[in-house]
Amino acid sequence: MFWHIKQVCDPERILQMLGPLDFFDFETHDTKRQQVMPLRDTHELYSYLQNTILPLELESDLVVTKLIERSIHPRKYVQDSYIDWHRDYDHLPDKGIVEFEFILVLSNTSDSLTEFEMSDGNVKVRTEAGDLLIVTRRGVRHRVLPVTNHGERVILKFTCK
Repeated sequence: MFWHIKQVCDPERILQMLGPLDFFDFETHDTKRQQVMPLRDTHELYSYLQNTILPLELESDLVVTKLIERSIHPRKYVQDSYIDWHRDYDHLPDKGIVEFEFILVLSNTSDSLTEFEMSDGNVKVRTEAGDLLIVTRRGVRHRVLPVTNHGERVILKFTCK
């Protein structure tokens, strides 16, 4: 299951909190040319996300209320960057808690799409700055298609429960 919510917050405010975007290359067996940035002080950012986006009612009986600390990760995708098919896994050992991966788009001048594998066919989603994608951890398989010809996509990943 996934949700695409448009314009949940001001991405420029978050970019200001992050300061200089000092990314470095990060590759694994299922990623290519993805760039990550270590965060120094996350208190202001954590408070802003917790108070601006949450609580968030996804369905009548499904409300996300808490940002998991130390789960905030800025990422940048440049030409040829991608993430292959995967499922996100839990941060917390308590299997009774439902966790969600939040992908907040801070900027997107690229042609990259996020693709979700659904039972009735795949769904491709184009996101813009301020959009939020939410994926249930251990849920739907998804991937980030390559930036093929121009631009970049900067996101902030974090986990909520």
